[in-house]
Amino acid sequence: MNFTRLALAALAAVVTDFAYGFAVYGNLLTSSFLAQGATYRSAEAQMEFMPIGAAGVALAMVAAAMLLAVSTFRGIAGGLQFGLLLAVFAIGSGVVVNYATITMSEDHAARMVLAALGEWLLVGAVIGAVYRPRA
Repeated sequence: MNFTRLALAALAAVVTDFAYGFAVYGNLLTSSFLAQGATYRSAEAQMEFMPIGAAGVALAMVAAAMLLAVSTFRGIAGGLQFGLLLAVFAIGSGVVVNYATITMSEDHAARMVLAALGEWLLVGAVIGAVYRPRA
């Protein structure tokens, strides 16, 4: 395992995911989140918990980079395949379970499925592009 490239891939994934999260969850889906007012914290309350969320994202990106590093997925194409697997996992364990257990509209759940799919495909492609095993 190439630890330098692993660290760079994880860092690139964190930056990518933060940018994606800001653009998609923080802007494009704002009205969808607001329509689920009883489910989510207010924007002000979310800011109080932002460091915890950021740490969770960083931890997830390190784990994702490590998983790709020990897999046979390589390059951007391999990263997209890997990202698809992560998306299926995230959608099944996150969005679908949340839809079943908390008050959320079908429309919002569908938007979250699409957002998660885009997020993990992008993250997978970035990790795949950056990580290279030792020669």
